[in-house]
Amino acid sequence: MLLPAFCLSAALALLSLSGPAFAGTPRKPPPSVLGPLACMVNTHSSVLRDLLLTSPIVSFRYAPGDIAGTSPEGRANAMNVFVYGNAGRKAILMTAIAGHGGWHVLDDYYVLVQAGQGGTVVDGNGGQATYAAIAAFANEKGKLPLNSIRRNRLHAANHCELH
Repeated sequence: MLLPAFCLSAALALLSLSGPAFAGTPRKPPPSVLGPLACMVNTHSSVLRDLLLTSPIVSFRYAPGDIAGTSPEGRANAMNVFVYGNAGRKAILMTAIAGHGGWHVLDDYYVLVQAGQGGTVVDGNGGQATYAAIAAFANEKGKLPLNSIRRNRLHAANHCELH
């Protein structure tokens, strides 16, 4: 009876290594985030190309509202999305603001990498205080469920603009 228990333990260990380092099992995304995500993928396609490579799946986490410690604050209608690379150790944080008839995707984005117990910002717009605020936001939101969708199912239904 020791052998089946060992096999189950080994299988669980292998499964835990196969998921993104930012943790969580991919699940179906809610419809409310698909519009901003589609706009982000369309407007930042060159940024995401190296991250996603040829993967047909987009894995992401999302958090509405503004990011404390960044400017400008007071963006209650913002949608922040972390798009994860295939290995899950790298993510890009993008923000879209709901506007008249569509989404305004901010030109600023942040590249984060998994480092120890949390993520750290390695590239983006702003100084050390902004990077610290983004890293804190990423580490807090890294506990949210991981969502996934096939890339070919992302279609921006509304107007998208890069700001």
